Amino acid sequence: MKNHVFTVDGVSYEIKIALKDQSKILVRAFKSNSDEPANGFCYSIGLTMNIDMTHVQGVTGLQTLIGIAKDDVINRRWDELEKTLKNTRRNLKTDSLIQWQ
Repeated sequence: MKNHVFTVDGVSYEIKIALKDQSKILVRAFKSNSDEPANGFCYSIGLTMNIDMTHVQGVTGLQTLIGIAKDDVINRRWDELEKTLKNTRRNLKTDSLIQWQ
């Protein structure tokens, strides 16, 4: 499957699609020619049946997730999230933070 390459402020990024355990499609933005993620967001589609990579492109919702991943990089949503979390941590006691496991 072809990666989706785009540029923001002179920096090149690509959206990569991966198939995990033949039942989960992962979509994530990376800096081009790198294994370094562009941000902390990772999008997925859980499937009710096993498929192979040749059928991934036809999965409903995949193009939507690719668009969301690209839009999140362009609009720097991860930076906004980190800024919000940093401000929230300053205003809360550390023992009151919810931690997901």
